[in-house]
Amino acid sequence: MIETDRPFRYIYTTFVVFMTVVAVIDLSFHFVAEGLSLHVVLEGTVVFFALATLVRLWFVFTRRLRDARQAAAEARGELDTFRKRHSSAIEQMRAAIHSQFDRWALTPGERRIAEALIRGHSIRQIAAGQSKQEQTVRNQAASVYAKSGMTGRSDLAAFFLTDILGEDE
Repeated sequence: MIETDRPFRYIYTTFVVFMTVVAVIDLSFHFVAEGLSLHVVLEGTVVFFALATLVRLWFVFTRRLRDARQAAAEARGELDTFRKRHSSAIEQMRAAIHSQFDRWALTPGERRIAEALIRGHSIRQIAAGQSKQEQTVRNQAASVYAKSGMTGRSDLAAFFLTDILGEDE
């Protein structure tokens, strides 16, 4: 998601540069026509503060973007460390989930849908990721719920996560 902001930054920068050029041209026309009048001074002051505000917003935006990228990198590092430290348990849980899918007699397509639902993906995301129609994914999800006896995606995810996290207190 972070990289998708690049076009916005280019559009924003282009807009700021365009407005600056227009403001300077407007001010120069007024200056030539009126000289150093109160109107030119006031308009120049407004343009100056508007540009100063835009520059400040730009710096805040880039700092927040940098911080978000750094936080995302740290989270990825933490996830990698977690996965390495618990790779055996993760593999065992993955095998247990697939074993349960076998017990429910899920088809390969239903398995992919069930995995995506457990991961928290929406029907639309699953359809796009698997190049399927949303209605097809809905039908397969309904089949997963029917075969598993679950009522929905949260029930399906809870089936596998409740024992890992422990019961509610």
